[in-house]
Amino acid sequence: MAKLEVTVVSGKKSVLGTFVLSTDTSIAELKRCFHQRHPKWPPDQQSFSIGEGRGRVALRSGKLGDFGLKDGATVTFKNRGTRIGWTTVFLIQNLGPLLCHVLAFCYPESIYDEKSMPKRSYLQTVAFYLMVLHFTKQIFETLFVHRFRRERIGFSELISNSVQFTIFGGAAIAYYVYHPLYTPRFENRNIINAFAVAFAACEIGSLQSHLLLRSLRKGDDKSHKIPKGGLFTYVSCPNYTLESLSWLVYSTMISCLTATGFFVVVTFQLLLAASKKHRQYKRDFPDYPRKRVPMFMFIPAIGRERRQRRPTGPEVGVVFPEDNKGVRSTTAAGKAILIAGLRNVEAHETADAVTRERNWRYQYHKYYMNMVEISAESPEKSLGIARAALRCAHSSFEFITSDGEKMPFDEAMKSIKGSFETGIIRGNVEKPKEFVLKVPYKNGVLSGSELRSQLDKWRKYGTMELDCATAIQTVSSKPQWLDLSDRYFVLIGAGSAMGPFIKLLELGANIVAVDIPKRERLWEKLITTARNSPGTLYFPLSKPQNEMKDDDELFISAGCDLLKQPAEILNWILELSKGPLKGSPLTIGNYTYLDGGLHVKLSLAADAIIEGLCEQLKGTIVAFLCTPTDIHAIPSDAHRDAERRNGWHIGKPIELLINFLSGGSELRKNALKPLKPKVGSSIHRVDGMSVAQGPNYALAKRMQHWRAMIAFEDGCTVSANIAPSTATVSVLHNKQFAWAYSGMPYFKPFEIFQQETTNALMAALLIHDVQNVAGPKNPENRERFGIENPLSLFSHQGLHGGLWRCAYKVDSIGFTSVLIHFLGGPKLFLPIVSAMLVAPLVVYQCVF
Repeated sequence: MAKLEVTVVSGKKSVLGTFVLSTDTSIAELKRCFHQRHPKWPPDQQSFSIGEGRGRVALRSGKLGDFGLKDGATVTFKNRGTRIGWTTVFLIQNLGPLLCHVLAFCYPESIYDEKSMPKRSYLQTVAFYLMVLHFTKQIFETLFVHRFRRERIGFSELISNSVQFTIFGGAAIAYYVYHPLYTPRFENRNIINAFAVAFAACEIGSLQSHLLLRSLRKGDDKSHKIPKGGLFTYVSCPNYTLESLSWLVYSTMISCLTATGFFVVVTFQLLLAASKKHRQYKRDFPDYPRKRVPMFMFIPAIGRERRQRRPTGPEVGVVFPEDNKGVRSTTAAGKAILIAGLRNVEAHETADAVTRERNWRYQYHKYYMNMVEISAESPEKSLGIARAALRCAHSSFEFITSDGEKMPFDEAMKSIKGSFETGIIRGNVEKPKEFVLKVPYKNGVLSGSELRSQLDKWRKYGTMELDCATAIQTVSSKPQWLDLSDRYFVLIGAGSAMGPFIKLLELGANIVAVDIPKRERLWEKLITTARNSPGTLYFPLSKPQNEMKDDDELFISAGCDLLKQPAEILNWILELSKGPLKGSPLTIGNYTYLDGGLHVKLSLAADAIIEGLCEQLKGTIVAFLCTPTDIHAIPSDAHRDAERRNGWHIGKPIELLINFLSGGSELRKNALKPLKPKVGSSIHRVDGMSVAQGPNYALAKRMQHWRAMIAFEDGCTVSANIAPSTATVSVLHNKQFAWAYSGMPYFKPFEIFQQETTNALMAALLIHDVQNVAGPKNPENRERFGIENPLSLFSHQGLHGGLWRCAYKVDSIGFTSVLIHFLGGPKLFLPIVSAMLVAPLVVYQCVF
């Protein structure tokens, strides 16, 4: 425990006191000490942070030592204003609607302009007592059951919550249901009693769930536990499920559109909260039941991640570095790589903030944004970060041989000398006199004038950029470019669903295929495709091809392991370049993907191979398929279009309502303020990163960005183009993604492409970059295309599927897209929601 003297200053830099503490002092203790010296600011009004600008980090919990504070450190204080406890908040939030129902039912003469009040119907009476039951239960739970966090909320948040519940859950429903002219939909008392019993059952079940949650903490025990029993067996938040079902039963019984609207709004908010809590459970408990879903059994978690399979035996091949505890942590490695890049360009504040970040899984996004902003300041910083980060990755990761020997990964790439035999399959289809670019789209195949017309439609709609449409059309109009018989492509991950393997073979290309071994079906598909094409396939074999007895033996002997044999793969490709491929132009592309940390290891292994080829084979062309869900530099025209689409349009009121109801998490503005470097023109950017994809995915794709930037700077042509969101089989297998993709086209100009369409279009862009020496991906043309900073390399030929030009960030439209899917899809969503909102007013005018 080290002594720590901390100076607290206000936002205006006036000193509020110096405190002698220790590295073991908690943030709560700091707040108590500060309160003793400044009684006017109780602990719940205090907010502390360290650092400035991009490097600012809030001190919310933990110990001072956790944040790397040293003796003499300065901490900034901010007054959060009057804070209100959750007990008070919940009491006010439930008393408001309860009073509305009591006043409307018990004192109708003071509310309704009627001379004589008719006798209440049986349904009105039951509806009243059900509301009394509901809100009384809520108040009882607030006072005697719930264990609230010590955190408090501001006065403005209290007003917002209370007004929302009082108006929509109280006044809007009570005025309609207890009106003298209200006509019940159900008059049969048995039916009404059945509704009442169902409602009461939901309320009892909700109370039982809350009591079970309370029983998990007894006395002073503050530890978190996994709730079990009852509906907790199936869902993480059964209390939210039953709350939603209560409102469903009630709104159905009274047939009131305002109650139905309130049910939809409450369910929307509860589902967001349940998803957040579900993810918290999964993060806190590694053994959390996998089959549980947040709230409803047919709706999975928002932002749900696939679990990475744990290795069943000792690790072999590329492995993450060990941290100071001897654990191979993906978080520690990812942070170290980013820190290395930042420190190389003197961005120490941001690097320190990355070091201090404790919730990396859900906060990594802002540090990647900071890194991009720093990279945009100058080409030197952009390349400085890229080179240092990749150098750190290559030197810190390890390689474990099959006999257990450990060595640094970069050393393994230099010292291991093995290789493979080569298999060759020459296609038996005669090369046509003239190749034609064909693009499958919907129920047809586009080519010639039809393709030109569709490209123009995509360009005008905003699905792709002008230079993208121009590039594809140029390829289509030049048949000589489509003859790839003199071109050689190394495809790492040749069997990838998003890769160009099939399209390149159709055009007579020579393919060097790198993909996983001992996958007979995969290699049967690749080899059969090559045989039925005018192209040629080269692939690694574990023994000579002439020793194979039949195709079955050929299929089982084909392939190589990128994670376990990266050095051998590089050696083999270099051997090919001196033999069958001697003197031929070589293009190498990485099309690999796996979940979690495996994706990072694949990217690193592929990067080492690409680096080796670029160093030893001059003129090598580098290719990547860039994800649209990343932080990209974009054209100024795309930026202006995103701003325009965020303006007023027919669906804007509903979109503003969704944003309000979600607390600002849904439908956030896409257009960001341009970055202005010290020298050169402004850089516009789009924040397409999806936090749910995780930091490993972000790192793996960023490593590809860094390699593309370095290769471009070193004189290589780099075909790094943005590919659109695509409905591949693996994506659609996840129902949540399938629902989101169904609703996403509501947000113009989004379009979800089918796999065969994406394959053809991205292959056309690859061909353009390979064949067109005057294109933007050739570094000799950087001045002509205004590529002052390597970041701008990715702003050209964007086939982003509408993400760059959409009004809202892609990470903020997922849940709404699912909602759109269930409310009739993109075409019916606005009419249905509008009817739900307008119908109560129409009914009121007609009835009253």
